[in-house]
Amino acid sequence: MFERFHKADKSRGVDRASLGLGLYIVRTILSNMGEKISVTSEGGLTSFVFTLSEAKR
Repeated sequence: MFERFHKADKSRGVDRASLGLGLYIVRTILSNMGEKISVTSEGGLTSFVFTLSEAKR
């Protein structure tokens, strides 16, 4: 799901020519911050869960 250029359903979205980089970029940013992201899909509903640590002052 988070690989570069992965697009599960090409019929979705307004821009069908898109490269599908959004999830890859989000995962890369979160990973570089030491955070995690996961995705589950069931019954046509997709959920994304990610961690964000409290900022250090």
